[in-house]
Amino acid sequence: MNTNQTNQATACLKIDFAQRYFPGLKPASALKKLQLWIKDDPELYKALYHEGRERLHDHYFSPRQLQILSDYFGEP
Repeated sequence: MNTNQTNQATACLKIDFAQRYFPGLKPASALKKLQLWIKDDPELYKALYHEGRERLHDHYFSPRQLQILSDYFGEP
């Protein structure tokens, strides 16, 4: 199994995911910035939180959400 398949098969803490995109920020600041990016795009927000079982206040991104985010933002 390649690394990409492994990443798709597991969930990821939102704060860890945010740090991949904003490595120069403190963890809480990175998460807040990622949340703002998501909230500023209604289509992305809908895809992440209205088309699956996941909820806004979950601590993890599901494999489905990780795929959407990777497709949308590209790899960090």
